[in-house]
Amino acid sequence: MTDQDEDLVERRAVRAQEKLVKQQEGQQAMDEHLAALERQKEKTLRLREMRHALEAEKIRAATKTKPATKRAGQV
Repeated sequence: MTDQDEDLVERRAVRAQEKLVKQQEGQQAMDEHLAALERQKEKTLRLREMRHALEAEKIRAATKTKPATKRAGQV
């Protein structure tokens, strides 16, 4: 193998390694992005649960504070 052949093989190996590193970095970035989306999804679900609980509490509070005559009239 000549020096030129060795240089060519070495350059190809370096390029292949650089390509692999870029792919790994891209995969890591995608994994981080997916993790952030998952955290946002969990936060959204917690907020939705809290909102539903608050609405239920408002309904319970409203039914407790209505005068008995109104409730009797509605029955």
